[in-house]
Amino acid sequence: GSVHAGWITELGLPKTELGVLDLTAYEVGSPTIAAGPTQIAIAVAVRDTQTTPSRLLLASAAHGKVPKNVVSLTSGAGPDRMHPVISSLSDGGWLVAWIEGSESKSVRAQVLDAELRAVRPPIDIARGSAIEPVLGALFRVERRVLSVYVARAERGPALFAAMIECE
Repeated sequence: GSVHAGWITELGLPKTELGVLDLTAYEVGSPTIAAGPTQIAIAVAVRDTQTTPSRLLLASAAHGKVPKNVVSLTSGAGPDRMHPVISSLSDGGWLVAWIEGSESKSVRAQVLDAELRAVRPPIDIARGSAIEPVLGALFRVERRVLSVYVARAERGPALFAAMIECE
């Protein structure tokens, strides 16, 4: 599998050719993208075979460039990492959040530097079997990031959120 990425102008016209992130994976999830002051970053979950747990891959590039180098998020690696979301931080770093686990799930997050290296260990935002395996969202508010995720409540799925101090 692969992810295709490129830049467009303000008018929606192609600014660059589509570049390809070759992920050499059996299955590729939906990629998410974030823009920082000078770079963009892409996060995606991949599965190497039909039976292996999914893992997270990240790539970044300067504005106007297409990411080429892919790195694996390995610190604090748990089983079956999926549905990543990524947000830029004001210092040029990134916050990536994902859902982890197959039966009992966790929403986890990790602060990365500008080169997508772990700055500190991942943290748990939420845990439990009620967490839904769907894409969440991250919203940066000054020095904090709001993580939004879905979990089952008494009357069905509901949105939950946690504010994370990142810097």
